[in-house]
Amino acid sequence: MSLKTFKTIKALAQLAGAIAGGYAMSQGAPPFATFILIATVVSGPEVLEYFIEAQGGGE
Repeated sequence: MSLKTFKTIKALAQLAGAIAGGYAMSQGAPPFATFILIATVVSGPEVLEYFIEAQGGGE
């Protein structure tokens, strides 16, 4: 997978996380649960990117 493809997928996942959080709040979800949902979806690709770069695969 190229870096450009990964960055695109990461951006789409972060956008989906923000949209899911907004939808959850509009449906009456507790604010803390919504924050956890958004944080998990947004930070997930960041953690994956860290592990890829740590193994030398970010070239």
